[in-house]
Amino acid sequence: MYQGPDFSLRHDVVRLEDGRESRREIIQKPDKALVLLLHGGACRVERLWRSAIGRESLELPAAAVAPGEAPARAAQRLLARWGLGEVALRSLGAVLPSPGILQARTYVFFGTTAQPCAGEAMAVEALLRLLDTGAIADMNTAAALGLARLQGMLGEVPA
Repeated sequence: MYQGPDFSLRHDVVRLEDGRESRREIIQKPDKALVLLLHGGACRVERLWRSAIGRESLELPAAAVAPGEAPARAAQRLLARWGLGEVALRSLGAVLPSPGILQARTYVFFGTTAQPCAGEAMAVEALLRLLDTGAIADMNTAAALGLARLQGMLGEVPA
């Protein structure tokens, strides 16, 4: 239906439980590799203007996964852009930010480094407060922080 430089839009016909057919619009975008990287109790973040919501969004950095590329390789490519060498990353899983309309997955990786990297960092406690109050608009960032918290990467899970 539409093919642009960053995404495409297609129409699917699905059969509903009652036998009727219905049309669905599906956004196709490349998968992402998101990296939650800790350095000295702080996490690398980005502030990006998001026209769809008309404001800046605080997000964990992510890179598009190229066709045929492993998500872990895309994550390492992102680290290289920050001037870091290879960092041991742990996969925390993959999320589907909006499965009703978007087919793309976000692969979440977690790592720690003693090497400083370029860009803004925010204390983990501050990020978790923003998550807990609903102030993080980006579902990928919220899901990544939740996965890391649940898997014990960010300290104790609150009761």
